[in-house]
Amino acid sequence: MAPEPSTSDDFIAVDVYATYPHCNGFLPDGSRMVVGDAERPALHIVDVARGARPELLIDLPPAGDAIAWFDVALEVPLLAMAWAGQVLTLDLTDAAARPRTVHTGDLDGLVGISPDGSRIAAIEQRGTERTLLVIDVETGRVDDRVSLASHANHVQMSPADPSWIGCAHEGAAAEIADRVWAHHPASAPSGRLLFDQRANADDPAHPLQVGHERWTFHRPGAVLVAYGDGPQTRGVWEAPVDAPARLVSAGARDWHVGISRDGSHIVVDTTGPSDMPGRGWQDAGDRSSIVVIDTGTGERTVVAETRFSQHPFHPHPSFTPDGRAVVHNHIDTTGRRGVALQEVPR
Repeated sequence: MAPEPSTSDDFIAVDVYATYPHCNGFLPDGSRMVVGDAERPALHIVDVARGARPELLIDLPPAGDAIAWFDVALEVPLLAMAWAGQVLTLDLTDAAARPRTVHTGDLDGLVGISPDGSRIAAIEQRGTERTLLVIDVETGRVDDRVSLASHANHVQMSPADPSWIGCAHEGAAAEIADRVWAHHPASAPSGRLLFDQRANADDPAHPLQVGHERWTFHRPGAVLVAYGDGPQTRGVWEAPVDAPARLVSAGARDWHVGISRDGSHIVVDTTGPSDMPGRGWQDAGDRSSIVVIDTGTGERTVVAETRFSQHPFHPHPSFTPDGRAVVHNHIDTTGRRGVALQEVPR
């Protein structure tokens, strides 16, 4: 059964979910976005203007309990994903398109595609070894292989300069003091720590607990969250590749982060309502606020409230390409779930 169209002022469509927050789900003109099916392994396209029934893109073969995450190139309508041991691409201009296998291997579940759709970054897993791959989309040739020193995932290409590729040292936030890494063939061929959790902490003996980094569109670098369960200074940080990191806005409950394409605003979801006393997961329950932040002033504006459950229904907010609205996974008070859109006050 196809997901239903929206029947409320919040939902774009129900029984679907948005892709991972450091990936892109929007087609280049921003009028439509790709969403995952909440009931079976399948992808759909939905009209961001709301109300239209999602259009089936592809039914995927079963792959255990894997979640279908995907990344759409910013400049061309080409989707990339890792599924069932394959890196796949899908031409979004063709309603009858069949997926094309670009690479086969034991792969992490997230990939990143360059803005022009010519290259894909993926992480291959062989036992305890992790290798960063840069794959030519046209030929399937692996143009670069970088051995990673730790359990790494969350791979993403910099939208501003796809020569830069980010990945994460995976693990419990309280135990990982070198989470955010950057790779570049000339500037960081073996990888470089992008954010120093000890140096940016009030006390270097207690490094910040960080994660959910998202590489930025307007300059090479990333925004990331210092979680409320960790030491000060908590909130959203920006870490450019060519400048010192800075705290953009303090927050005690920030969770996932997205940024507008011009870099003027950031959006976060929270662990518990943003105005609840305490920090981190203290008394968080299953509620979350969607909060827009002015990157110049750090001022915060709550634009929506939602609930969350297990993946893929974390809120995972992101901006529409024009920056005028935020989309996020939404669970309403009746338990209906889907993708919602909220206008951003200016």
